[in-house]
Amino acid sequence: MKKYLAFCLAAMLAVFPFSGCADRNTGAETSDPQSSVSVEEAQDGEGESQPEEEKETDPMLYEQLAGVYVYETKGVDRPYWPALELKENGSCNFTVNLLSSIGHIEGHYTVEDNSVLVTVDQVDFEGFAADDVQSLRFDISAGNTLVYRGSIEDETQAVGMTNPYDLFKLEKQGSSAGEDTQSTGLTVTLQRSSDGNRQIVDDPELAAAVIKLLEGQKPLSDTDDQIEKREDNPSITISVQEGNSSYQLILFPGTPASLEEEITVVFGTSGQYYLPVAVFEEIEDMFP
Repeated sequence: MKKYLAFCLAAMLAVFPFSGCADRNTGAETSDPQSSVSVEEAQDGEGESQPEEEKETDPMLYEQLAGVYVYETKGVDRPYWPALELKENGSCNFTVNLLSSIGHIEGHYTVEDNSVLVTVDQVDFEGFAADDVQSLRFDISAGNTLVYRGSIEDETQAVGMTNPYDLFKLEKQGSSAGEDTQSTGLTVTLQRSSDGNRQIVDDPELAAAVIKLLEGQKPLSDTDDQIEKREDNPSITISVQEGNSSYQLILFPGTPASLEEEITVVFGTSGQYYLPVAVFEEIEDMFP
């Protein structure tokens, strides 16, 4: 009996060490490095960022926001006020005060998180703040107003004489694209100095044509330049009434010493500017 027990014990001791070795070998096989590489590759694939879809603006927002928003500047003639025009088709124009002239920015806009985000397509001025700007941002505020908040990339970005937190008020509701010019309420009054003849231009198309003639003015020094006026010193005073805004300009032909050619001098509260002499001639032809 003792011999039998001794034999069984010896057999058990012989079997157990091999079982332990088998377990250790099995555990080593489960840590296959190739398996871990596949998992990491799968995780890398899941972590790749997907491009965001461009947000579309509700057409109703375009209709609600469409209009001309202006920054009223005291002591500056109305044509030189910064103005943002939002159109119902998603395009927009920004008129920029460059101190001595006017610049324009064209682009298109979307409405996101209570802000108007403008993507700039074209800038027609150089050498001034934001002549290379790519975007603009206006926050929608109460009372039909927009607050300029710089560019999307830089909230401190100035544009010409426009600075962050300048308040733009709605001056004219609705988009001008395809709109009858009569809805602007534009009236132009011309008065000729030579005979006092006064002409009221209330036809919307003709009034708009007069304003169009006055675009593109260039600065003219009123201290260093001597201007030789035309004989009899003719001049025309132009009074413009548009909605609740009004301004006045005086035009006369003259020859500055610096240019040595006759031009149309445009005088207003912002200083002196000039246009081709043909502008004065065209406006004078509007008198009967």
